[in-house]
Amino acid sequence: LKDVNMIDPFHLEAYKETAINYNRDVEMFPVLKSILYASTGKDIYKSPTDMGVNMVGNCIKDNKIVEDASKKEIVRRYYNEANNYRLGLTDIDTVKKVKLLMNELQIDENYLDVVKPALDKSKKENKPVIALKLSKKKIITGKQTDILSPACSLVLNAIKEVSKIPDDIKLLSPNVLEPMLNLKRSLGSSSERLSLTEVLTALSICSTTNPMAEKALSNLDKLKDCEAHATYMVDSSDKKFLKKLHINLTCEPEFISDEKLEIE
Repeated sequence: LKDVNMIDPFHLEAYKETAINYNRDVEMFPVLKSILYASTGKDIYKSPTDMGVNMVGNCIKDNKIVEDASKKEIVRRYYNEANNYRLGLTDIDTVKKVKLLMNELQIDENYLDVVKPALDKSKKENKPVIALKLSKKKIITGKQTDILSPACSLVLNAIKEVSKIPDDIKLLSPNVLEPMLNLKRSLGSSSERLSLTEVLTALSICSTTNPMAEKALSNLDKLKDCEAHATYMVDSSDKKFLKKLHINLTCEPEFISDEKLEIE
């Protein structure tokens, strides 16, 4: 964001040739050059252009795949900056710049095909929801319950699906959950809902006596690289664990019960 193309002055000085590079590459080159010299005792590169960053396009074999991945990444960054704006970490101009780029590419938030299912499910249930797309194109959703965050419900539903476990099979034993809930209450926790970390800890305990829980837990890695979208800004605990699972999460720029943020 706020990158601009500019003439590479280091390349022009060294080779008397005009080359174009990103401003941040040019700005950081003296630092990188010093680090490389300190490590090797010689100047390996004379300019950012020498490093070949601006030649990456020559490595592209399937432009359609790259364009699709790039557009999805732009939408992810739009949501990230919209969240940052709501949290007071950036200004509205940053959000508008990404939105402008989306408009130029003729795409919107729905380019990520988990966005609409999440919003539709949330509207139907009147509860916060996260939707996730499995590798076989199937969309799985998880909603907030009295004791589970949407992230917990989602992951449990998703690993049931990939493990081919019937939906009516309970993976978590009340004998394990109840002491955890009682502890949260006794400590005066602001929320009685279990976090994703707590639920997966409970699932690992249940797996010692429940073969279905063990099977589900063994398929947790099948959620890697799945796209997911939340209808609210997921709390830091659940967000960090979803990241550890390598799930690509985007979030609506709103707190629970807030109205949707409009970006013109």
